[in-house]
Amino acid sequence: MTGLREVLASASRVYRERWRLALSLILLSLAATVVPLAAALALSLGALLFAPGWSEAVAITSLTAACVFAAAAGVWGQAALLLAAALPGPAPGLEACLETSWKRLPGFLLVCVLYLAACLGGTCLLLLPGLAASLWLVFGPLIYLTEDIGPVEALLKSWHLVRGRSWPVAGRLCLFGAAGTLPGLVPAAGVVLQTLAWPMVLMSLAALLDELRRSRGGEPFVPARRQKAFLFIAAGASLLPLSLLPWLAARFMSYAAGHSAEFAQRLMPGG
Repeated sequence: MTGLREVLASASRVYRERWRLALSLILLSLAATVVPLAAALALSLGALLFAPGWSEAVAITSLTAACVFAAAAGVWGQAALLLAAALPGPAPGLEACLETSWKRLPGFLLVCVLYLAACLGGTCLLLLPGLAASLWLVFGPLIYLTEDIGPVEALLKSWHLVRGRSWPVAGRLCLFGAAGTLPGLVPAAGVVLQTLAWPMVLMSLAALLDELRRSRGGEPFVPARRQKAFLFIAAGASLLPLSLLPWLAARFMSYAAGHSAEFAQRLMPGG
């Protein structure tokens, strides 16, 4: 592997060419996430004020629909942003990023779910497998978006590329994570600085992936059966804490139903 300076230099070149595209995608994704939630909250408040008998049903329906739409828009926007950061060659256009990411959205969502499930499940089994999965499989979403490959194979190829280089890759990822997090701690301007820094983090991640590909040369990628077994065992273990979600949801709904009248009285003290 080449040094960190070369990786950052490559990422900086891409950033200078594509920062406007990345910022446009971030703002578009933010708008597509915030607007539905704001509309659902306004609709819920209106029902609470003018149709109290329907307020609970309206609130649950509108907020659920808004959360689903916002989550889908957020995943789509993140996929488009990763494409803008990682596609080789000239800078792609905004429409091309959105169109390509939309076509690959189901597989991208599956890659992300499997990655998070493997990390969570590995942590539930033992802490070390979760940390290992978070490192070995981290390039899976990028590989899936930039190569003609399936979701599971993308995660396993990430493992193949990182294998034998875990410590250098972990050090670079920690540095990239710090570079994307620390600007947010700056008073007043933290949100703006972090928004500008996040595309650079993704482009550095893409540059590191390109370096790992070059370092492997023409070495063929053949998924091993034991790697697939580890992935699915770790992902399956994530169902252990997820089995508590129905109970937590029932408790939340019970609490909300019991306090809806109190909330309405606070909004309309004279009613």
